[in-house]
Amino acid sequence: MKATTTGAVRRRGRSTWRWWLPEYQPIRRKLWSILVIPAALLLVLAGLTVYGSTRETVDADRLVRLARLSQASGALADALSQERASAALALLGQPAGLGQSARSVDDAMTTWRAVAAEVADDDRSDATRRAQALMDGLPDLRIAVTDGQQHTAFSVVLLRYQLVIAALLEIRQGLVVAGAPAQTAERIRAAVALSQAAEAAGMLQSGVARATTMGALSPATASQLASVRATYSQALRDWDAAAMPQWTAQLDQALSGEQLLTAQRLDGVVSRTPVGERLSLPVAQWMQAQAARQQRLHEVTATADGAVVAMLEDWRRQRAVIAGATGGDR
Repeated sequence: MKATTTGAVRRRGRSTWRWWLPEYQPIRRKLWSILVIPAALLLVLAGLTVYGSTRETVDADRLVRLARLSQASGALADALSQERASAALALLGQPAGLGQSARSVDDAMTTWRAVAAEVADDDRSDATRRAQALMDGLPDLRIAVTDGQQHTAFSVVLLRYQLVIAALLEIRQGLVVAGAPAQTAERIRAAVALSQAAEAAGMLQSGVARATTMGALSPATASQLASVRATYSQALRDWDAAAMPQWTAQLDQALSGEQLLTAQRLDGVVSRTPVGERLSLPVAQWMQAQAARQQRLHEVTATADGAVVAMLEDWRRQRAVIAGATGGDR
C-alpha cells in the first residue's frame, strides 16, 4: 500500500513538473497553440511589413522634398554667383548689370523659400537656417556696393556672397547622406561636385577681378587663386567619377567653343603671372569669358539636378505602389 501511494505521488509530481509538454495539455489548449498563436504571429509580421513599407514611402517623400531644396539651392547659388560678378564689376566702376542680377537672385530666393517651407523642421539643417539669415543681409550689401563703391572693401563684398553660396552648397551636400538609393546617391554626388566646380570658377572670376586692383600680385593672393583652381579641377574629377555617361558627354560639349578657349587662355595668363608683378589682363573680357564657362557648368548642373529629382520621384512612386499592394494583401 505504501509503495502504491508513493508511486502515485511520483506520477503526480512528474505530471505537475511536465505540465507544459504537449501530451499533458488539454485539447482546447492544444488547439490554441496550433491555430491561434501562429495566426497572431502572422498578423504581427504582416503589421511589421506594412509599417516598413509605409515607412519607406515616408522616407522617399522626404528625400524628394530635400532633392527639390537641393535643386533650388543650386539655382540660387548660380544666381548669386552672377550677382557677385556684377558686384565686382560695380566696384570696378561698371555697375550697369547689378540691377538685373539682383532681380534674378530675388526670383530665385522666392522659389527657394517656398521649397524650403515644404521641408519638415527636423530636416532643416543649420546650413538652411544660416542661408536664410545671410540672405536677409543682401539688401544692405547691395546698397553698400551701389552707394558706397569707393568705401566698400572688395574682399568683404566677395566674402559675403561666398558665405551665402557656401551655405547653399552645404545644403546640397547634405542630400548626399540623406539616405537615397545607392545608384541615385552617386548621381547626387555628381551634381553636387559640378556645383562645387561652378562655384570655384566663380570665385576665380571675382578673385582675379579683385587682384587686378592691386599694385602687385601678393603671395597670399597667388596662393588663394591656385587653391581655387585646384578645387575646380578636383571637383571635375569627382564629377567624372560619379556622373552618368550622357552627362559627361554634355559637359564635354558645353566646355568647348571660342569663349571657353578665351577663358582658358586668360586663365593661363593669370597662372603664369609671377608674385610681385602686376596682374595685367582685359578685365571685361576676363569676366565675360568666365561667365560663359560658369553658365555652361550651371546648365549641365541643372540637367543633373532635374534627373536626380525625377529618379527620386520615380522611387517614391514605386515605394507607394509596394506599400499599397502590401496593405491590400493584408
